[in-house]
Amino acid sequence: MLDHRTTRRLPHCALVVLVAVALACQDGDTTGLEPGPTVPDRTAGHVSAERHDAGPVPYRGTLLTTEQTPDPDRPDGCELFMHTAQVGESTHLGRYTGTGTTCSYNVQLGVVDPPINPGGGPPPYFVTDFTILQTHTAANGDELEVSGVGLFVLSMETGAAGFVGEGAIEGGTGRFEGATGAFTIRGVTGTPAHYDGWIRFDGSGQP
Repeated sequence: MLDHRTTRRLPHCALVVLVAVALACQDGDTTGLEPGPTVPDRTAGHVSAERHDAGPVPYRGTLLTTEQTPDPDRPDGCELFMHTAQVGESTHLGRYTGTGTTCSYNVQLGVVDPPINPGGGPPPYFVTDFTILQTHTAANGDELEVSGVGLFVLSMETGAAGFVGEGAIEGGTGRFEGATGAFTIRGVTGTPAHYDGWIRFDGSGQP
């Protein structure tokens, strides 16, 4: 549970409005984001067939959420539950599309001193922890399964919002069967998020 100086719970209907407004801005232009990891220059849909088994290799890229659909049938513990769609580009996947779910919990309204403020903007803030499950699909159909946890912060004064998180690679299909890895991710609304970490293909789960 987050510990902040001034908080109160937000009704579910208001949660949907606030989060949808903030994250809908991700369809805007992609200027103004601090430089993130460099993604290799690839032609559309090109994915290397090389498979690395000797050890961990860098895994980095970008991700942009393009759709969010609130689901009133929320799993236990979720104060807000959404089905999502993504597009992105990364090492080993190339350009990819994705689908997934986001569960928000520990939702708080009126926070004046959040532990982080990735989106900038003045207080008060809407703050929520979240978990994600996503499937990223390469142009050739190979799939990569990822999970993650993080913190989302939105300025209720300006609507500026951002998030930080960390994730795990949990296998997939094709050349990603048995893959393991980990990454950190950071993003602000209006731009693709950037992530950076490692992946290995021998299933050991160790970097």
